[in-house]
Amino acid sequence: MIMTEKDDDMNIQIQNSGADGTSNTKGSCSDLAHYINHEDKDRLAAGLEPLPYTTPNGDEVTTEEVIAAIDANTKSLSRSADKFFHMVVAPSREEIQAMGTSDKEVYEGGLKLIKGISDIYAQNFNREGLEDSSGLEIYWKPHFTRGNDGDLQFHIHGIVSRKTKPIEGLGGKELKVSPLTNHRDTAKGAVQGGFDRTAFIQKCEKLFDKLFEYNRKVAETFDYLNTMKHGSVEEKAEQAERLVAENAEGLKESISAGISRRRKNLSNKRDVDEIAAMLESGMTLPAPKDKAVKTALNTAEIKTIIQRHFSSETNLTMLELHLIGEGITFKVILSKEGGVDDLLFYKAGQKMKAKDIMSPEDHRLLLGHWQRLSGQIPAFCLREQRAQEESERELSQRKMGGPKMHR
Repeated sequence: MIMTEKDDDMNIQIQNSGADGTSNTKGSCSDLAHYINHEDKDRLAAGLEPLPYTTPNGDEVTTEEVIAAIDANTKSLSRSADKFFHMVVAPSREEIQAMGTSDKEVYEGGLKLIKGISDIYAQNFNREGLEDSSGLEIYWKPHFTRGNDGDLQFHIHGIVSRKTKPIEGLGGKELKVSPLTNHRDTAKGAVQGGFDRTAFIQKCEKLFDKLFEYNRKVAETFDYLNTMKHGSVEEKAEQAERLVAENAEGLKESISAGISRRRKNLSNKRDVDEIAAMLESGMTLPAPKDKAVKTALNTAEIKTIIQRHFSSETNLTMLELHLIGEGITFKVILSKEGGVDDLLFYKAGQKMKAKDIMSPEDHRLLLGHWQRLSGQIPAFCLREQRAQEESERELSQRKMGGPKMHR
C-alpha cells in the first residue's frame, strides 16, 4: 500500500485488489465496485442522487459497466496476479476548502483532480505508448460525507485494471503495469518501466497545488512527512531548516503587515520605509561574538524547549514535529544492555547530549517521558532492575546456606 504519512495533507493510497486492501486474485472486481457504492444509501436517505462512476474525462458510467470493462481485461494474466487495483485520494480539510466553497465546486474540482492524477499514474510507468490516461482502463467515484462538526469530507475511490487498453502506437498491444512493483525505471530485463511511488505522490501534490492555487506549507509536503518518518538524522535536519526558514519568512511577513496597519501611527515615513527595507532584505540581528556565550545561550534554549515538549501530553509523532518546529532533531543513544542511555540533540550545527545540559534528576525525568512516548526502557531502569534481582538472589542464597532449624 502507498500512502502519505499524515492526516493533514492529501492522502493517496494504492491498494491490492480486495475491498479490504488484500489481494483478490479470483478475477472479478464486483465486490470492490459494489463496496465503493456504500455511500449511495446515505445519499438516497438524505434525498440526494448517488454520485456515478466516471472516466478520467468525466464521462459517467454505471457500476455494471465498470465491472464488465475491468473483468474483461484479464487475458494473459496468471491466476496468482492481481487483476486490478484500488486507489483512494483523500484531500485534507484545508485542501478541500481550497477546492471550493460549495459541494458543486468541490465535485467539479474533484473531476479535474481525477483527470490529472490518472494522467500522472499512466506517465509514471515510463512505458512507450502510455503517455496519458487514454490507455488506462480506470474508473473513479467521488464520495461526500459530513463530519460531526459539519465539515465536508471529500475523497475519491478508483479502480484501475492491471492491463492497459490496446495501445494504438504499439500496434494494439496491451501492457501489464503494476503500481506495486519494486522496479522504478528499468529499460532492460524482464520488467521494463516501473513505478516510482515517491515521484507519483510528489507529482500529484504539485498538480493539486497548481489546480487550486494552494499554498502548501513545508509541514504538509510529502518530502517533509516522508523524511520525518523514514529519513536519517541529517535528512531530518535539512527538513528542519526548511521549516524554520518558512516560519521566519512568515514572521517577517507578519511584522511587515503589522507595520503597514500601524503606518499612520508612525511619525516619520522614512522610519517606515527603512524598517520595510530591512525586512525585505532578510536582515537579522547579529549573533553574539563570544562563541562561549552563544553556546551557553543555545544550550539553555534547547534545555527549555526539551523540558517543555517532552513533558507535554502528546504522542511521539507530534513530539518530533514540535521539536522540528524549533529547529531541533534528535536520535536515541542505546546502552550495551539495550536500554536508552541518552538522547542526542542537533540544533544549528551543534550536537548536545541531554545529560550534558540537564541535572541528573531532570535527565531521569526526560528518559521517563521518553519511555512513556516510545515504550523504550531507560538504561538506568534496567541497571536498577538487575541490581535488585542480584540483591534478591544473594539474599536467597544466604538463606539457603544458613543454619537449619531443628525441632
